[in-house]
Amino acid sequence: MRINTDHPPLLPNAGSPAGVSLNKSLAVWHLILTSGVVTFIAFVLLDPNPDVIFAICAAINWMVMLGSIYKLYQWELLLSPYAAVYIGPGWIIFYTWGNLGARILGDERYIANIGNLEFYSQVALLSTLGLLLYTYLVFGVFGSRMRLYKIRYQDLIWQPYQVISVLIIVILQLVYLSSRYPFENGYFRDVTSIFDQWMAFSFYAFIILGYLISVSVFLKSSRKRSRIIALMALGILIFVSVITRSRTFMFSGLIMVGTAWLTLRPDHIRYLIPAAAISVPLIYGLGTVVKAQTESESIFENAQIVISFDAESVRSNSENALLVDIGYRMAGFDLPAGILLSQSTGRSTANGMMLIGGFLQGLPSFLRPAVDLPGSERQVLELLYRGQGVPYTDATGIPLTSGIAEIGGILGFLIYVPVALFCVAAWQIAQYTPRLFLTFLIVGFGPSQGTRGLGDLVWEHLFSAVIKQGGFIFLSLVILSVLLMPRHNPVQLPD
Repeated sequence: MRINTDHPPLLPNAGSPAGVSLNKSLAVWHLILTSGVVTFIAFVLLDPNPDVIFAICAAINWMVMLGSIYKLYQWELLLSPYAAVYIGPGWIIFYTWGNLGARILGDERYIANIGNLEFYSQVALLSTLGLLLYTYLVFGVFGSRMRLYKIRYQDLIWQPYQVISVLIIVILQLVYLSSRYPFENGYFRDVTSIFDQWMAFSFYAFIILGYLISVSVFLKSSRKRSRIIALMALGILIFVSVITRSRTFMFSGLIMVGTAWLTLRPDHIRYLIPAAAISVPLIYGLGTVVKAQTESESIFENAQIVISFDAESVRSNSENALLVDIGYRMAGFDLPAGILLSQSTGRSTANGMMLIGGFLQGLPSFLRPAVDLPGSERQVLELLYRGQGVPYTDATGIPLTSGIAEIGGILGFLIYVPVALFCVAAWQIAQYTPRLFLTFLIVGFGPSQGTRGLGDLVWEHLFSAVIKQGGFIFLSLVILSVLLMPRHNPVQLPD
């Protein structure tokens, strides 16, 4: 093990990757503080029923998450389990601005959960306590372990042929599964054999690995041909992510590309921000067009839809989807608020069922016992709360959802303790070998077909990352070592 004594990119030192002065670093913190004040003012002015606690908590959440992301950027740890709670397909929006849309639209919003808006303030307070607790644990109590490592993404060297290898694997998976099973609503349906189930479940993981390999080769290779191959592979992988119909995964992919890029070239943040401003609306529009085709039963049909799109269909579908997203999918507080509403009417807490459901979800089918119990956390929510405060259990989840459902609305924020412990343990275990590092980087950070990632419901992702998906990815990296595994070339740091 070695301590990270690298000068962070935005702290003053002559050899820093960004070469940015202390004054500019302080300016970033001032900007974060200012944006928090703006968030508070906006919530007070725009909320039809202003709530000071709701506004204060939203502002604190914004500053805590943005400040933590910036600190991880300084320490070059954006690609670590610690960042997965802050960085994800909308996590920072789910804790902050996304909830303002639901408040503004009120009971007229998509799948309105009548009465749950009254519990948004309580959820906001619990989410703030949870984020502060998680941040204190990972940066404070376990802060020294965070910067203790011997393996980083920066130290992994892939060859150009491995870009082609991972791309071929993704395409072969796609063709094989599509030839055998219908692809509906972002899932391969009626998958029979154990091998095919594992392959379908881990399909997204190889795309994530492809992003990591392609970005590394593009930025590290000195050969123009290798850089062109890596750039083309990135384009193909992004196209594949679009036709999977999961906009959550599309944005997760873009975030993975961005964080990998910034990890290798921290000074490129000045280019990535405008690039994101252009690419995100485009990907959102194309993904929405695919998602709107509810009758599609093949991933190849989705590809045809993307190839033959027209600007008018992108615009109209995006406008319709945006109203739904603003009032429903971006509101991370909506589901936990609905659970609180349901519990206020007498519905009980899960009392361990969420943990059991998450564990069963994380087991491969051949290991899953034949018990009459819900097989996932969302099935537990369906059993306990559907129709009584929760009209639709597939709403956006945050870790707090698991905590409130499991132990109630007073101590529900304590769910962030096991999340923090998982991140610490995952980072330590990942340091044993590059293969473990890649496994935890892929499944600990990003989503799969069973979960939206570490920022989603807790137990489903933790058990899935460790057992089902993690086991398959690790085994795949062992079998396909020559095709996928990089060479580890650690840089010796000063004492």
